Amino acid sequence: MEIISDRAKSFLDSVLQKYLQLLEIHHLPSVPYTPRTNGAVERMYRSLNQIVTRLCMGDRHKWDYFLPQAVLALNIRRHDATGFSPFYLCHGIEPRLPGDELPAPPPKGFDINDELDVAAYTANELALLGQNRASALQRLRVQADSMKARYDNSIGVSNFSYQIGDIVKLRNHRQTKFDFPWLGPYIVVDFGPNGTYYLMKPNGARLDYLVNHDYLNYYSAKDPEYYYDGRVLTNS
Repeated sequence: MEIISDRAKSFLDSVLQKYLQLLEIHHLPSVPYTPRTNGAVERMYRSLNQIVTRLCMGDRHKWDYFLPQAVLALNIRRHDATGFSPFYLCHGIEPRLPGDELPAPPPKGFDINDELDVAAYTANELALLGQNRASALQRLRVQADSMKARYDNSIGVSNFSYQIGDIVKLRNHRQTKFDFPWLGPYIVVDFGPNGTYYLMKPNGARLDYLVNHDYLNYYSAKDPEYYYDGRVLTNS
């Protein structure tokens, strides 16, 4: 129903957007310079990078040769967050790997040639899979709430928010030597989800992306008249 991605041009391309519309998938681009927007994927990439680094044994140009093994390693291990492996939650069975013990024998009296026995056994496995998927989802929700509470407590989250019409400045994430640390002024024109805002330049051109609350501050009369030069004040 939804897919979250970063703001790479390939993900924002009109062709992909039309394709997602055909599939009725809601695309949510992440907020710029805020990797925690897509924290689960970023965490998975860290694990993937660690595995590939070990498999490459110092030959970093061969990283793509080891992707299948690295992805398999991620998918077959039991995750503490869910209590199950992604392989099981996706396919309903655990993978058969070299060195594994033989699978448990079928129930006593089970006849693989009897359609009723096969149907009953399959129905029981599917029911168990449904229960385990529901259990995994509940564990993920509890863990997400716990992580949010710890994060909010660590940064001292408040209920403060900017209002529509406020004049603000935006942190300059591409700051180099002698650049201003802030960009602006901008005008808050609308609210986005989860502490984000839509901004407008003084010439009326709106930014085409959401801005996180953490990267804004009030624009002061003591600040320079403009933080950016005339080339930025365009509709582009």
